Amino acid sequence: MFPLTVDGHKSLISLGGKPVAQWTLDAMNASDCVERVVIVGLPEGAAVDCPKCAARLADHGGVLENMVAGAKALMQWRSPQENCISVSADIPGIRPEIIEWLAERMGESEEDLYYTVVQRPVMEARYPGSRRTYLRLKGAEVCGGDLNGFRLGLALDDQPMAARLIATRKNPLKQAALIGLDTLALVLLGRLDLEGAVRRVAQRMGMRGRAIVSPYAELAMDIDKYGQYELMRQDLLRLETGEI
Repeated sequence: MFPLTVDGHKSLISLGGKPVAQWTLDAMNASDCVERVVIVGLPEGAAVDCPKCAARLADHGGVLENMVAGAKALMQWRSPQENCISVSADIPGIRPEIIEWLAERMGESEEDLYYTVVQRPVMEARYPGSRRTYLRLKGAEVCGGDLNGFRLGLALDDQPMAARLIATRKNPLKQAALIGLDTLALVLLGRLDLEGAVRRVAQRMGMRGRAIVSPYAELAMDIDKYGQYELMRQDLLRLETGEI
């Protein structure tokens, strides 16, 4: 995100007149299915507004560590068997109805992890030139979403495989290699479909998991590069003027 991050945190860069993270928080504030929010990783004193915020925690050193810390904080109010939603601070296109859509899908089954994916045609139709990384499966190419759900009790489990998968989340082939050479071979040959991939990952990690195909590209449009920042700036401007 250079040069925008020279003097600060990526999630606090101004976008459309407010910090990037505020777009995510606004969606959560406006969503009827969100009761409490735990903010993890923003610098102390960060100027963001979140009436539903129940706790603000310091950065714990990584994506998985921050998710675990947030889930443990939520367990002050909720049972470990209940679900929560994790959302990245850098998906400014997110809207309340997208969060509610995921909550409804999570209510359809009892899993440990609910992982969202967006198919390539949906992503490229909504955000041409977004430069996402896709995993080619049998019958589909998908990219991972930044709005996901999981059972709170996972934060109490030792999940070294989860840590390694998250560490390689920007490289689907490395993720496939982590869950076995047989899986990697099936991916490369185009013989593994989405359901099969999820089943293999869940078994390797010792949990129940479900992939949810999203009709909303917004939940996978995170800002990692300057070009993606500019794409979202133009997109939000068109939304404001009614062009979209």
